[in-house]
Amino acid sequence: MKKTWLKVAVLAMVLSLLAGCTGKTTAPAPGDNAQPAAKEITLFNLKVEIDPALKSLAADFEKEKGIKVNVKSVGGGADYGAALRAEFQSGKEPDIFVLEGVSGLDTWGPKVADLSNEPWVKEVDPKLLGLKQNGQIVGFPVAIEGYGLVYNKAILDKAGVNPDDITSYDALKKAFETINAKKKELGLDAVVSYTLKETWVNGNHTFNEYLAARDNPDQFTNDLLAGKVDVTKDPLAKDYANLIRLLVDYSDKAKLESLDYNGQVAAFGTGKTAFLHQGNWVYGNLKDLKVNFDMGFVPLAMNNTPYAANIPVGVPSYYSLNKDSKNLEAAKQFLDYIALTERGHKYMIQEAFMIPAFKNVTLQPTDPLAKSIMKFNAAGKTLTWQFPKYSGNSWGMQVIAPLTSQFAKDKNVDKFVAGIDKAAKEYASGAKK
Repeated sequence: MKKTWLKVAVLAMVLSLLAGCTGKTTAPAPGDNAQPAAKEITLFNLKVEIDPALKSLAADFEKEKGIKVNVKSVGGGADYGAALRAEFQSGKEPDIFVLEGVSGLDTWGPKVADLSNEPWVKEVDPKLLGLKQNGQIVGFPVAIEGYGLVYNKAILDKAGVNPDDITSYDALKKAFETINAKKKELGLDAVVSYTLKETWVNGNHTFNEYLAARDNPDQFTNDLLAGKVDVTKDPLAKDYANLIRLLVDYSDKAKLESLDYNGQVAAFGTGKTAFLHQGNWVYGNLKDLKVNFDMGFVPLAMNNTPYAANIPVGVPSYYSLNKDSKNLEAAKQFLDYIALTERGHKYMIQEAFMIPAFKNVTLQPTDPLAKSIMKFNAAGKTLTWQFPKYSGNSWGMQVIAPLTSQFAKDKNVDKFVAGIDKAAKEYASGAKK
């Protein structure tokens, strides 16, 4: 009897010691003798508009793979770069995080994992594998995106405006004037839903028109950021100022400084504006508003050159993996789940309303904004995304956006252009230090 009790006691002590060594125990599943503790990874997400869809995908991934994905979404009006730095500094390093182009590697290059041999790589057009470091692929393309002026076709039809004719600044200006003259009978608060509060809209997306709607945009942007361009002598700078003035003049001026992303989209979605300065990512929000009108894109035409008929299309952001993560393989499995499974494809197309960068996706986009972008893309009427080249991705939001807000108040073109020139020279000076 004593020997039996002693054996039981020794066994209990051994089990206790084993539990102490692992740090935690997991209750066995019914019918199982034992079940390992589930892994847990964190994804630091930039796009707040896909947060519900991403969390739904993560829940299904956990059910299938036993790996929990904590989705932390920071975006909209928040500074994602600052939030990501704070997350790393807190010691809670995410396993998956977003980088907006190669400039992100200036800060996070030492932390990114090599993804060159991952199975999804062969499903991506090499031109879309743009996030590379030392010849290694270090970014998973989140989606192809495009933006411009989303239009409400029902309103344009009532005003007698054909969106297909808007391929130049003069045509855009005429369309705005025509709709504005009928604003009251159309029930509009403004012609276009634009915002100065959301600095990423005007400081990055609108400013990209100035950078990209020209010959050799890559060279021009590189030269500008290197301090080699005299913006005051560039005729396109005044063209850009005219575009900003047009957007401001036909917006709800009382709300320009206070309108956030949700308010901006809601004004358009409820029929209070004819146009919305945003991208295809807004369709999920518009669907939530139960919109029942046809829509598509017209370009942010800043002059009458052929480039004015194009819209920016590209891969704006990439998922990178933390090479120091203890759950690196689990994080890789989640990226595989997005790119290589039917559930991941459904998430991209039907829930997050993305245009996938992967050739193996057979589902076709059903939303009209994705279709509109694909039409521009197929016709070769696209501009490159230049703003991700800003080091740290904050220059546009912290410097160009305030200049734009000031210009919206004083309408001083020469001052605005000189301000951009000075800002570029200061950027270059800081980059050289």
